Parts: sequence; C-alpha cells; structure tokens
Amino acid sequence: MTASKDQFALDQALLNAAGQGRASDLAPLLASGANSSAKRPHDLKTAFLKAAESGRVDCLEILLPLSDTAARDSSGRTALMLAAAGANLDAVRFLLPLCDADAVCHKGRTALQHATHTDSFDREAVVRVLAPATQAIDQIGKDGKTALHQAVEARLDGVIDVFTRLANPNIQDKKGQTPLMTALEFGVDDDPWIAALAPITNLGLKSRAGQYAFDFAIDDNQWDWADTFAEGTPEGRVQKEFKRAGPEKMPRWAALMEARSLAQEVAAVSAAQKANPLPLEASFPTPNRKARAL
Repeated sequence: MTASKDQFALDQALLNAAGQGRASDLAPLLASGANSSAKRPHDLKTAFLKAAESGRVDCLEILLPLSDTAARDSSGRTALMLAAAGANLDAVRFLLPLCDADAVCHKGRTALQHATHTDSFDREAVVRVLAPATQAIDQIGKDGKTALHQAVEARLDGVIDVFTRLANPNIQDKKGQTPLMTALEFGVDDDPWIAALAPITNLGLKSRAGQYAFDFAIDDNQWDWADTFAEGTPEGRVQKEFKRAGPEKMPRWAALMEARSLAQEVAAVSAAQKANPLPLEASFPTPNRKARAL
C-alpha cells in the first residue's frame, strides 16, 4: 500500500511539474521512478500532454524519449491539439513532425480547428504553421463548422490569404451557410473576409433557410455587395428584390438588365430581317429616267 501511494505521489508530482513548466524537476522525478505514462484520473492527460498544454518545449524534449506521442486525453485530444488550443507556437512547431496533423478529437476537430477556435493571442501564427501541414483543412467538426468558418467568426483577418488559398469556401455548416454567408451575417463594414471570399464562392448556394449570399447582404443593408452578388444569384430572386430596391441601390444589375434588353432587341431585328429579307431590287436605288437618258 505504501509503495503504491509513493508511486502515485511520484506520478502526480511529474504531472504537476510538466503542467507547470518546471523542466528542472522532471529528470529527478523520472530518475526516482515516476511513470511517464501515468495519467491524471479525471482527464487522462499524461505528463507529455500536460507539457504540450503548457507550451513548454524544454519539458517536451525531456519527456519525449519516454512518452507516447500519439496519446490522447479524455476528450480525444493529442499533444498537438493541446498545444494548438493554447496557441503555443513553439510547442506546435516541435510537435508537428511527431503528431498526426489530420487527427480529430471527440468533437471532430483537428489541431487547426483547435487553433481557430481558441481566443489566444498567437493563434494566427499557429494557423499559418498548421494549415499547410494538414490534408484535412476542410474537416467539418461536430458543430458543423470548418476551420474557415471558425476563422471568419473569430475575425482572424491575418490569415485570410492562407484560407483562400488552401480551403474550400463552398462547404456549408449545419445551417447551410458558407463562410461568406457567415461573414455577411456578422455585418462588419468593409469586411476583408467578404472581399476575399466573394470571388471564389458559389453564389448560387442556399442556406437551410433558403437564403443566398445575396439575401444575407440585403439583410445587413450592404447593397453594394447585394448588387455584386446579383449576377450569381437566380434571376427570379434578384428581380423580385430589384423591383423593390430600384436602380439606385442596384445600379450594376440595372445596367446589366438594360444591356440584356438591348441585345434582345438587336437579336429580334436581326431574326426578322433573316426571316423576311428585302427583295434584291429593293436593296439598291433605281436610277431615274433622266439619269438613264444622260
């Protein structure tokens, strides 16, 4: 019983030292018999996982030879996920070659999604490291969101270029919303996410509520964007709104309709001429008699 208690105390001391970043205590504890594979009963974190969570690379280096880098806690999170959730950039860089960047936790989130979901200061730097390293950048979590959805919601403007280059902008969440719709829903003036996503998003996609990106723009009174999205939206829906808003709010659509109407008129005249060609003699003026006499 005493030996068991002593072992438990050693293991707990190791877990605490790793979690608190006390690297100098780790080697003596391991030398005294602390078990590096021991887990905390309530969350199943090992010392290696605790070190990752605290972001201490010095602790990770000491524990690495004796640790299972694929270990997970009670939520299914790996060391890389824990480091990402804390936006611990140095730890993420250290763990990336050792852990599966495409693994998902019980909530269906990758390490990248843990980074975009956190509110830690350095999350954008972590996203820049993780996004190119994962093949699962479009992973949909159990909340129905991709890392791109989360980045839009979190206003991670510093990584717009990363997601527009690597992620699929047409994945819809549980509400059927694309990341562009999510950006419009937040109603931020001069939103760089809208400007970046608009050219690469399928504007013909509908949310579960039956709304297009065009409708989200109107709901937020962003008529410039609504006018821009009109051409990619079913015409019947646009025309219905155009009748209410008028050319003042939708000048591009008004110009498009005018140009289309003119083209149709020209086509109709051309078709009529082909169907009823003028007689050959009617095509040229008949010389008058005086001219003939001369």
